[in-house]
Amino acid sequence: MPTQRDLSSLPQSRVQRVRANRLAGFTIVELLVVIAVIGALVAMLLPAVNQVREQGRRVQCMSNLRNQGLAVQEYAEGGQQTLPALWRTDRPYPWQNFSWRAELLPYLEQRPIYDRLDWTSEPLVGTNLNLVQYNIELFECPSAPLGSRKIPTVGHDPLEYPEVQVGSCDYVAIYDVKVPTRTYPLRGVWNSSSDLQMEMDSPDATASPSLDQRSAGQRNRRSSMSIARDGLSSTALIVEQAGRPLSFGTAATASTTGPEEGPWATGDWSSFTGDGVNVDNAHNPFGFHVVAHVVMADGSGHAWSRDMSPDILRALLSADGNEIIQNSDWRQ
Repeated sequence: MPTQRDLSSLPQSRVQRVRANRLAGFTIVELLVVIAVIGALVAMLLPAVNQVREQGRRVQCMSNLRNQGLAVQEYAEGGQQTLPALWRTDRPYPWQNFSWRAELLPYLEQRPIYDRLDWTSEPLVGTNLNLVQYNIELFECPSAPLGSRKIPTVGHDPLEYPEVQVGSCDYVAIYDVKVPTRTYPLRGVWNSSSDLQMEMDSPDATASPSLDQRSAGQRNRRSSMSIARDGLSSTALIVEQAGRPLSFGTAATASTTGPEEGPWATGDWSSFTGDGVNVDNAHNPFGFHVVAHVVMADGSGHAWSRDMSPDILRALLSADGNEIIQNSDWRQ
């Protein structure tokens, strides 16, 4: 390219083109500045994009719960006049029983699976195993880790059901609730046992209540909305307990044995300690959001804050504890 002194010997049109070419170029410093500005803009936009995505996942999670709540109400208000059975039979372990979710399949647009299940057999054997391996999006929170979407083994003995690859679930019904001041748990709305039965089945009064050792035979008794004497709008029906069978939270510990809970097709103990929201996903409401979602017995959906007190949480999880709570104590 001609130097500055050479330009005087060139035609005027050529001089203008040379100068234009010089002005159109970028130096290294200018290029680095542009890259830095673009990087800063991306860094500012990514949190906003992630926040929008998470908000969409929260909306989907709440929609899942509301649809399940509506299905329960449709089931109860139809010919059944009861809630679905928490466990289908009185077999002693949850993985040996079909869950309430399986019974709701026709009300959740999943009748083809429902009609092909062998209800006289266990969920994880025979032809049933091919059906319960399906993932049903309505039972899965989109914010939960992908690693919990297929459950490879279930039960105390990993060799009992090896490599089953069962579809998972992030939503749980409430059977009973541990209260530190009582010698036996309070009932959830899915628990039709009487207070006398609850007390007889509870551990010794001097010991800490062990919810999961309650009589399995009680869990196949169908309950009804009439159990919710605290009021339908103040009694939780189904809560988010995401990420199972993996363990999350400060109070949860990983187990070397197969999980007892987690598949959508099999039962859950559905026992809660009410230590707090998002404390763990073993015995408390838990979501991979800043909240955990819940659908109440009246069909309304809510987001529970981790700031909720344990006393309020236990009052909402129980169906007839006669607690008096204000909406301002828990509704956002």
